[in-house]
Amino acid sequence: MPGRRVPQQRLRLPAQVLVEEGGEVSLRASFDPVGSGFNGLRLSMIALVVFGVLLTSGEYATGTISSSLAAVPRRGVFYTAKVITGTLIAFVVAAVVTLATFFTAQAAIGGPHNAAVTDDGVPRAIIGAVLYLTLACAFSMGLATMLRSSALTLGILVPIFFMGSEILNNLPKVRTVAQFLPDAAGSIILRREPPDDTVLGPWTGIGVLLLWTLAAVLGGYLSMRRRDL
Repeated sequence: MPGRRVPQQRLRLPAQVLVEEGGEVSLRASFDPVGSGFNGLRLSMIALVVFGVLLTSGEYATGTISSSLAAVPRRGVFYTAKVITGTLIAFVVAAVVTLATFFTAQAAIGGPHNAAVTDDGVPRAIIGAVLYLTLACAFSMGLATMLRSSALTLGILVPIFFMGSEILNNLPKVRTVAQFLPDAAGSIILRREPPDDTVLGPWTGIGVLLLWTLAAVLGGYLSMRRRDL
Protein backbone atom coordinates (compact mmCIF):
# COMPACT_ATOMS: atom_id res chain seq x y z
CA MET A 1 0.00 0.00 0.00
CA PRO A 2 1.15 3.55 -0.67
CA GLY A 3 0.96 4.39 3.04
CA ARG A 4 3.62 1.79 3.86
CA ARG A 5 6.19 2.89 1.32
CA VAL A 6 6.85 6.22 2.96
CA PRO A 7 8.43 4.81 6.14
CA GLN A 8 10.65 2.52 4.04
CA GLN A 9 11.94 5.50 2.10
CA ARG A 10 12.50 7.41 5.31
CA LEU A 11 14.46 4.52 6.75
CA ARG A 12 16.75 4.46 3.72
CA LEU A 13 17.65 8.14 3.89
CA PRO A 14 19.83 7.99 7.03
CA ALA A 15 21.77 5.06 5.58
CA GLN A 16 22.37 6.98 2.37
CA VAL A 17 23.53 10.01 4.34
CA LEU A 18 25.92 7.86 6.35
CA VAL A 19 27.37 6.36 3.18
CA GLU A 20 27.82 9.77 1.61
CA GLU A 21 29.37 11.20 4.76
CA GLY A 22 31.64 8.18 5.12
CA GLY A 23 32.81 8.58 1.55
CA GLU A 24 33.56 12.23 2.15
CA VAL A 25 35.53 11.46 5.30
CA SER A 26 37.50 8.78 3.46
CA LEU A 27 38.25 11.24 0.65
CA ARG A 28 39.46 13.86 3.09
CA ALA A 29 41.68 11.34 4.85
CA SER A 30 43.37 10.29 1.61
CA PHE A 31 43.86 13.85 0.33
CA ASP A 32 47.42 15.18 0.71
CA PRO A 33 47.37 18.99 0.44
CA VAL A 34 51.17 19.18 0.54
CA GLY A 35 51.77 16.70 -2.26
CA SER A 36 48.96 18.20 -4.34
CA GLY A 37 50.32 21.70 -3.83
CA PHE A 38 53.85 20.68 -4.78
CA ASN A 39 52.66 19.38 -8.15
CA GLY A 40 53.32 22.91 -9.37
CA LEU A 41 57.04 22.46 -8.72
CA ARG A 42 57.33 20.53 -11.98
CA LEU A 43 57.62 23.78 -13.93
CA SER A 44 60.32 25.04 -11.59
CA MET A 45 62.16 21.76 -11.96
CA ILE A 46 62.12 22.10 -15.74
CA ALA A 47 63.56 25.61 -15.45
CA LEU A 48 66.36 24.51 -13.09
CA VAL A 49 67.23 21.49 -15.22
CA VAL A 50 67.48 23.68 -18.32
CA PHE A 51 69.57 26.17 -16.35
CA GLY A 52 71.99 23.46 -15.23
CA VAL A 53 72.31 22.02 -18.72
CA LEU A 54 72.96 25.37 -20.38
CA LEU A 55 75.38 26.44 -17.67
CA THR A 56 77.73 23.52 -18.26
CA SER A 57 77.19 22.60 -21.91
CA GLY A 58 76.38 25.98 -23.42
CA GLU A 59 80.05 26.85 -23.85
CA TYR A 60 80.59 23.78 -26.00
CA ALA A 61 77.83 24.88 -28.36
CA THR A 62 79.12 28.45 -28.65
CA GLY A 63 82.79 27.49 -28.78
CA THR A 64 83.72 29.67 -25.82
CA ILE A 65 84.93 26.70 -23.78
CA SER A 66 88.45 27.17 -25.20
CA SER A 67 88.57 30.76 -23.99
CA SER A 68 87.30 29.77 -20.57
CA LEU A 69 89.90 27.05 -20.17
CA ALA A 70 92.60 29.44 -21.39
CA ALA A 71 91.65 31.75 -18.55
CA VAL A 72 91.42 28.85 -16.05
CA PRO A 73 93.79 26.12 -17.32
CA ARG A 74 93.09 23.74 -14.44
CA ARG A 75 90.02 21.94 -15.74
CA GLY A 76 89.11 20.36 -12.44
CA VAL A 77 89.03 23.74 -10.70
CA PHE A 78 87.06 25.25 -13.57
CA TYR A 79 84.45 22.49 -13.49
CA THR A 80 84.17 22.39 -9.70
CA ALA A 81 83.70 26.15 -9.47
CA LYS A 82 80.99 26.05 -12.12
CA VAL A 83 79.10 23.20 -10.43
CA ILE A 84 79.31 24.82 -6.99
CA THR A 85 78.12 28.17 -8.36
CA GLY A 86 75.25 26.59 -10.25
CA THR A 87 74.23 24.48 -7.24
CA LEU A 88 74.20 27.48 -4.91
CA ILE A 89 72.06 29.47 -7.35
CA ALA A 90 69.72 26.51 -7.72
CA PHE A 91 69.46 26.18 -3.92
CA VAL A 92 68.44 29.80 -3.46
CA VAL A 93 65.93 29.66 -6.30
CA ALA A 94 64.56 26.34 -5.03
CA ALA A 95 64.06 27.72 -1.51
CA VAL A 96 62.16 30.77 -2.75
CA VAL A 97 60.05 28.82 -5.23
CA THR A 98 59.23 26.05 -2.74
CA LEU A 99 58.01 28.44 -0.05
CA ALA A 100 56.04 30.51 -2.55
CA THR A 101 54.45 27.39 -4.01
CA PHE A 102 53.56 25.98 -0.60
CA PHE A 103 51.85 29.09 0.74
CA THR A 104 50.10 29.86 -2.54
CA ALA A 105 48.81 26.31 -2.90
CA GLN A 106 47.60 26.07 0.69
CA ALA A 107 45.82 29.42 0.40
CA ALA A 108 44.14 28.21 -2.78
CA ILE A 109 43.07 24.92 -1.13
CA GLY A 110 41.73 26.82 1.86
CA GLY A 111 39.38 25.76 4.58
CA PRO A 112 40.00 22.71 6.76
CA HIS A 113 41.69 20.84 3.92
CA ASN A 114 44.96 22.79 3.71
CA ALA A 115 48.14 22.25 5.73
CA ALA A 116 50.12 24.53 8.01
CA VAL A 117 53.90 24.77 8.21
CA THR A 118 53.88 23.26 11.70
CA ASP A 119 51.82 20.19 10.75
CA ASP A 120 53.45 16.79 10.93
CA GLY A 121 55.43 15.99 7.81
CA VAL A 122 55.22 19.50 6.37
CA PRO A 123 58.69 20.81 7.40
CA ARG A 124 60.23 17.62 6.04
CA ALA A 125 58.37 18.02 2.74
CA ILE A 126 59.45 21.67 2.38
CA ILE A 127 63.11 20.94 3.13
CA GLY A 128 62.95 17.89 0.88
CA ALA A 129 61.47 19.90 -1.98
CA VAL A 130 64.37 22.36 -1.81
CA LEU A 131 66.89 19.52 -1.83
CA TYR A 132 65.00 17.74 -4.61
CA LEU A 133 65.12 20.72 -6.96
CA THR A 134 68.74 21.53 -6.09
CA LEU A 135 69.97 17.99 -6.65
CA ALA A 136 68.05 17.71 -9.92
CA CYS A 137 69.88 20.79 -11.18
CA ALA A 138 73.26 19.46 -10.05
CA PHE A 139 72.51 16.10 -11.69
CA SER A 140 71.73 17.84 -14.97
CA MET A 141 75.03 19.77 -14.80
CA GLY A 142 77.06 16.59 -14.43
CA LEU A 143 75.24 14.78 -17.21
CA ALA A 144 75.48 17.76 -19.56
CA THR A 145 79.23 17.94 -19.00
CA MET A 146 79.61 14.29 -19.94
CA LEU A 147 77.45 14.56 -23.05
CA ARG A 148 78.62 18.07 -24.09
CA SER A 149 75.35 18.70 -25.87
CA SER A 150 72.41 20.69 -24.54
CA ALA A 151 69.95 19.14 -26.98
CA LEU A 152 71.04 15.58 -26.25
CA THR A 153 71.04 16.09 -22.48
CA LEU A 154 67.58 17.65 -22.45
CA GLY A 155 66.40 14.95 -24.82
CA ILE A 156 67.35 12.40 -22.17
CA LEU A 157 66.37 14.26 -19.00
CA VAL A 158 62.96 15.54 -20.04
CA PRO A 159 61.52 12.11 -20.89
CA ILE A 160 63.07 10.53 -17.77
CA PHE A 161 62.16 13.28 -15.32
CA PHE A 162 58.74 14.21 -16.60
CA MET A 163 57.31 11.23 -18.47
CA GLY A 164 59.32 8.04 -18.24
CA SER A 165 59.27 7.51 -14.48
CA GLU A 166 55.54 8.25 -14.24
CA ILE A 167 54.79 5.64 -16.90
CA LEU A 168 57.16 3.03 -15.49
CA ASN A 169 55.82 3.47 -11.95
CA ASN A 170 52.38 2.50 -13.20
CA LEU A 171 53.63 -0.80 -14.63
CA PRO A 172 53.49 -3.49 -11.92
CA LYS A 173 56.38 -5.57 -13.27
CA VAL A 174 58.90 -2.71 -13.31
CA ARG A 175 57.46 -0.47 -10.60
CA THR A 176 59.89 -1.57 -7.89
CA VAL A 177 62.90 -0.83 -10.09
CA ALA A 178 61.41 2.41 -11.45
CA GLN A 179 61.20 3.81 -7.92
CA PHE A 180 65.00 4.09 -7.96
CA LEU A 181 65.06 6.47 -10.92
CA PRO A 182 66.34 9.94 -9.91
CA ASP A 183 63.10 11.91 -9.98
CA ALA A 184 60.89 9.08 -8.72
CA ALA A 185 63.11 8.48 -5.70
CA GLY A 186 63.51 12.15 -4.86
CA SER A 187 59.86 13.07 -5.28
CA ILE A 188 58.69 10.75 -2.48
CA ILE A 189 59.64 13.38 0.07
CA LEU A 190 57.29 15.93 -1.50
CA ARG A 191 54.32 14.25 0.17
CA ARG A 192 53.25 14.74 3.75
CA GLU A 193 52.42 11.06 4.06
CA PRO A 194 54.66 8.74 1.99
CA PRO A 195 52.75 6.11 0.00
CA ASP A 196 52.59 2.59 1.40
CA ASP A 197 53.44 0.88 -1.89
CA THR A 198 56.97 2.25 -2.21
CA VAL A 199 60.20 0.55 -1.25
CA LEU A 200 61.90 3.84 -0.40
CA GLY A 201 61.00 6.32 2.30
CA PRO A 202 61.25 10.13 2.11
CA TRP A 203 64.89 10.42 3.21
CA THR A 204 66.09 7.20 1.61
CA GLY A 205 64.58 8.49 -1.64
CA ILE A 206 66.58 11.70 -1.32
CA GLY A 207 69.61 9.54 -0.58
CA VAL A 208 69.11 7.65 -3.85
CA LEU A 209 68.81 10.95 -5.74
CA LEU A 210 71.99 12.16 -4.02
CA LEU A 211 73.84 9.05 -5.21
CA TRP A 212 72.64 9.65 -8.77
CA THR A 213 73.80 13.27 -8.50
CA LEU A 214 77.23 12.39 -7.11
CA ALA A 215 77.72 9.83 -9.89
CA ALA A 216 76.77 12.37 -12.57
CA VAL A 217 78.95 15.13 -11.09
CA LEU A 218 81.90 12.74 -10.77
CA GLY A 219 81.38 11.57 -14.33
CA GLY A 220 81.36 15.17 -15.50
CA TYR A 221 84.55 15.86 -13.57
CA LEU A 222 86.38 12.90 -15.12
CA SER A 223 85.08 13.82 -18.56
CA MET A 224 86.25 17.40 -18.22
CA ARG A 225 89.76 16.38 -17.11
CA ARG A 226 90.41 13.52 -19.53
CA ARG A 227 88.61 14.30 -22.76
CA ASP A 228 89.77 16.67 -25.46
CA LEU A 229 87.66 19.68 -26.34
